[in-house]
Amino acid sequence: EVAADPERLAKWTSDQAEEHSALMRDLDTSLTMYRVMGCDHEVFMGCAHVEDSEGSMDLSRVNCFTPPLGKKR
Repeated sequence: EVAADPERLAKWTSDQAEEHSALMRDLDTSLTMYRVMGCDHEVFMGCAHVEDSEGSMDLSRVNCFTPPLGKKR
């Protein structure tokens, strides 16, 4: 339905690009990035400490994931 309406498709595309840009800004400031290599594979992992129930950083726990990679600035 959206794809058939050029105006709505343009709005959706713009919203997606804006959301991606916001995510990349957040990743730049909140994650420590690691390049992990081995056995002919390479991946970039973003890691950060999680917050505890009071909103403080819990240094005993870390979450890591493979974030979407955007363009270099």
